[in-house]
Amino acid sequence: MRDMKKDKNLINKKHWPKIPIVKIKSIEGAKKLTSGLSMEEGEKIVVSWKDIAVLKVSPKTPFYLGFMVGSHCQFLKYDTETENGMFGMRIGGENVSFFVLPKDLETEMRLELVEMVKIDHPKYKNLSLY
Repeated sequence: MRDMKKDKNLINKKHWPKIPIVKIKSIEGAKKLTSGLSMEEGEKIVVSWKDIAVLKVSPKTPFYLGFMVGSHCQFLKYDTETENGMFGMRIGGENVSFFVLPKDLETEMRLELVEMVKIDHPKYKNLSLY
């Protein structure tokens, strides 16, 4: 096998940017997404979740937002709107990890959990929810 890291000098960390990840524990009693659901069926369950993780991303740069549940991984291919770098994600009956990827694949991003709240929390009434 050809060692591409050596052949192309891909050992330096600038070639391997880190992906910031925030792990969130499941909410007891929340509905779980079962395998075999259609996208529409899954969305009905997701919108029933009332617990929200308020996340903050920095620096301000266009990014892709994604999540992982078990071995399932997806990302949103459209722009994510934030308020001072913050946005909300629904939390359900399974552990979930959220991640961000800078669209330029160069910028070193940070992602942090600000707090866990209910969907109707007045402090975040104008926050974008995904």
